[in-house]
Amino acid sequence: MRLYLLWVQGAHSMAQQGNVIVDVLSRTNGSVISQVSGASQTVNLNQLSIVRVHATRAAVLSYERAGNDLILHMQDGSTVRYHSFFNTDSKGHHSELIFDDGVHPIEHATFVDTGVAPGSAVAVVPGYETVPDVGALLLDGSNFDPAILGALLGVVALGAGIAIAASNSGGGGGGSSNNGGEPGQPGQPGGSDKTPTLTLATFAGDNVLNKAEVGDSQVFSGTTTNVTAGQTVTLTLNGKTYTTTTAADGSWSITLPAGDLQGLADGTYVANVSVTGTDGQTITKGVTIGVDTTAPGAATDVTLVNDANQPITGPTNDNSPTLSGKAEPGSTVTISDGGTVIGTVPVDGNGNWTFTPNPPLGDGDHSLTAEVTDPAGNTSPPSTPIAVVVDTTAPAGATDVTLVNDANQPITGATNDTTPTITGKAEAGSTVTVRDGDTVIGSTVADGNGNWSVTPTQPLGEGNHSITTEVTDPAGNSSGVSAPIAVEIDTTAPGAATDVTLVNDANEPITGSTNDNTPTLSGKAEPGSTVTVSDGGTVIGTAPVDGNGNWTFTPNPPLGDGDHSLTVVVTDPAGNSSPPTTPIAVVVDASSPSPATDVQITDGENTPIGTNGSTNDTKPTISGKAEADSAITIRDGDTVLGTVKADGSGNWSLTLDQPLSEGPHSITTEVTDAAGNSSGVSTPIVVNIDTIPPAAATAVEILNGDGLPVDGITNDTTPTVSGKAEAGSKVIVRDGNTIVGSAIADENGNWSVTLQDPLSEGPHGLTTEVRDAAGNSSGISAPIAVEIDTTAPGAATDVKLVNNDDLPIDGATNDTTPTSAARLKWAAR
Repeated sequence: MRLYLLWVQGAHSMAQQGNVIVDVLSRTNGSVISQVSGASQTVNLNQLSIVRVHATRAAVLSYERAGNDLILHMQDGSTVRYHSFFNTDSKGHHSELIFDDGVHPIEHATFVDTGVAPGSAVAVVPGYETVPDVGALLLDGSNFDPAILGALLGVVALGAGIAIAASNSGGGGGGSSNNGGEPGQPGQPGGSDKTPTLTLATFAGDNVLNKAEVGDSQVFSGTTTNVTAGQTVTLTLNGKTYTTTTAADGSWSITLPAGDLQGLADGTYVANVSVTGTDGQTITKGVTIGVDTTAPGAATDVTLVNDANQPITGPTNDNSPTLSGKAEPGSTVTISDGGTVIGTVPVDGNGNWTFTPNPPLGDGDHSLTAEVTDPAGNTSPPSTPIAVVVDTTAPAGATDVTLVNDANQPITGATNDTTPTITGKAEAGSTVTVRDGDTVIGSTVADGNGNWSVTPTQPLGEGNHSITTEVTDPAGNSSGVSAPIAVEIDTTAPGAATDVTLVNDANEPITGSTNDNTPTLSGKAEPGSTVTVSDGGTVIGTAPVDGNGNWTFTPNPPLGDGDHSLTVVVTDPAGNSSPPTTPIAVVVDASSPSPATDVQITDGENTPIGTNGSTNDTKPTISGKAEADSAITIRDGDTVLGTVKADGSGNWSLTLDQPLSEGPHSITTEVTDAAGNSSGVSTPIVVNIDTIPPAAATAVEILNGDGLPVDGITNDTTPTVSGKAEAGSKVIVRDGNTIVGSAIADENGNWSVTLQDPLSEGPHGLTTEVRDAAGNSSGISAPIAVEIDTTAPGAATDVKLVNNDDLPIDGATNDTTPTSAARLKWAAR
């Protein structure tokens, strides 16, 4: 709308920019330094000043800075240059520019120091802030005396009014209605005591009629002095005249009908009021009345941001979010939450506004709208509601937080996985931020069931790490940072296992075969690591390494019969693995070998000694057959006599190196193969050790073929020698040194030997030797002499027959038993 200068009779004119009144005040105490008059011009500021423009900032079209000069290009086309405006004192203070139309709050224009070089001019855009009064900009507020400006303000605001030629500005018209007379002029304060005064009250609250106000009758009122009660007061507005009379106290009022007001088009009008005083003088005053019934446009570009200046699109934990937008410059924006007004905010000269609720919004749902009210009081439709949920309750921290490696195995301390996955539970829809110390390594949104997982996109470095989680709900509330989970990244492989040995169940090293199908493997490795034992390419088990680096492993299930190749790999707590150890080859043989066969015991003459046989050899030889390369253990009862190894053909023998004692012995064998399997102890072979000589043969006699004893001589060349000896013993008969026969004494000790080879003619000395079953000899007996005579004797001579009277019989005799007598030559007996 347009505002016109209302000339008030008797007013003193102040400096003006075109039709805008300006005064220059000292920044020291606020006193008037100079007055500006005329249109386009240059104003020299010789000290730090306050340039006070009696209008809203809408009166200025644009600003420039040329060196330290400030140039104002006014809406009416005039230009005013304030020389040395940006000169500063020792504390950096420079002159200030304010706008005060007497209706709206005073606005202070602030400039950013651009350091423009002299001779050049650049456009500048100030910021604006409201100040309570001029005193706020004085260098020393204690020097400010409002009375210094009192008369000036009365003259400028009331006597001269505000003349703004800017088309369609949102500014209001004249200043305060507390208008007094000009000093020293008749009819004004300071003149005659009878001079009348006329004071106009502000019309409709702000001298501007809005749409609502023109719909009702409005009262135009004021006061007078030195005016007779009942005196007529005349008001002219838009060609119509209205009258009333003064009351006894000098007050007066005129009601303007709504119909007349509704006939006023949008624009400005001058209302002139006159009254005649007691001295007969008539005083007239005018005021510019604005009419503005056009509602401003609704607020645009309305946005809601949180305290991080981020747009709010859903829930927020900021219970004092900032609402901002665009609206008609100089208007007021009213913010409502649902149907409740929660605050208002002015719109600056650029049409911008911001609002932050105070007190803060409560937790829950909110629906925020903005209504624009222009300076005339017209109100726009509300903006589209912005729905927002305020949530200031922190979510619970993440739970069930675990770290897993790339094999999906939980990490309890160290890992060689440089990008482990962190998983857990959190409020559905919340954001989980995972940090390593102070460094964010990833974030994710928990799904509808609250599950989440984060895998770092950048590998973690070697060494210790402290993993934390922080849950942030959609409103931005944080659970706080969790307690850290310590994890060590270790990608260095441990050393291979050392001192690896394999022992059987007797704790004896296994160097080839074994019958222990659960042998024990042991060795040294990095403390706290795990050893994995493989047979060929198959893992057969694991074992932990204790704090001293020791470990043992026994296969379960047992190893099968056959060849095995055992290796060990060390895996540290981080999962790094060493090279495998050198394979340990072992043959598992759990099958028992066959017992020894062809077992015999022979004496020193290699004569076999049968079961239950006897020998006088106290170191007999035991021999037989068994599995090639097996060990044969020979025992006498429970006493091991010795152990021998079967050769490649299975043959073996043992000659005792310690003599057996006198008496019976129970000889057994046990075969043990290379794996340690035993055939079991064999059935015993009983042998009797007998080193005591038997008695010599007795009752020895020589018999001829007729079974008659030979007494010295015989013609039987194969006589029989017989006698008595130890039962079961062997009797050897010799002729000199020649054995001519032998026989075994029967159980009664009887024996006889009939020579098989004839004895030669002549004398012989027959001896006997008794040998018992053990081979002990009685020794050779004394010889028995016998002569072999096989030569026949000569015929008998002198043969005669005699009777019992020893008389020769010569023919006949009665002797029935005669005796024959002859002469013989004996050749043998």
